[in-house]
Amino acid sequence: MTSGSGLTGKALNATAQLIEGGAKILVWSSAALIVGWSVYQAIGAKLFSPSTATADVRSLIHTDLQQMTELTTAQITTKVTVVVSQDRKLGQWSIGDTNLVYEGVGQVRAGIDLMAIQVKGVDRPQGRIHLLLPPPRIINADLDVQRSSVLANYRNWFGPPVELELQEKAQRESLEKIKIEACAGKLLETTNRKAQQVVEHILHTAGYKEIVVETQLPQPGTCPSV
Repeated sequence: MTSGSGLTGKALNATAQLIEGGAKILVWSSAALIVGWSVYQAIGAKLFSPSTATADVRSLIHTDLQQMTELTTAQITTKVTVVVSQDRKLGQWSIGDTNLVYEGVGQVRAGIDLMAIQVKGVDRPQGRIHLLLPPPRIINADLDVQRSSVLANYRNWFGPPVELELQEKAQRESLEKIKIEACAGKLLETTNRKAQQVVEHILHTAGYKEIVVETQLPQPGTCPSV
């Protein structure tokens, strides 16, 4: 009887040790799974976060456009005529004036800031993408002084000798007027349309099938006021 009881006790002890060992393995396995899932979620969030998607799309567009940060999609060359003058006074009386008529020729270029493109949604496996382009803006406006010229320059009575000052003033006014003419000629609307077409083409080439590219209105103050 004593011998049988001893064997039964040893068997129970062995069984208890096996159960305890199995419980430990189960606990460690569960902990490893939890840690692994947390790491996977962290890495997945990093790889597929909106900021990463935005960076990838911007990189795609920049590479296609040879690393340009600005995309110029529209330009216009226009000609304007301005008249400037300056009086000479003696007290409150005008005793003469100097007048200058200037024809200014200039070019205005408009485009968008590629670094400001927003990715509203992207599903690469399904080939879907939704972008929001930044507002169009005037990138550069230049007066071509070689093609511009003084059409007339004359003094009345005792007009002051301010021809050089008047020409500089006329050039400044010409450039502002050229910008106004460009905006009136739908330059920024054309910029939006062509930027949309360029970006859509790049995304189609990259394999996207369902593409939405939204544009925005120009920000207030983009064009000079009349």
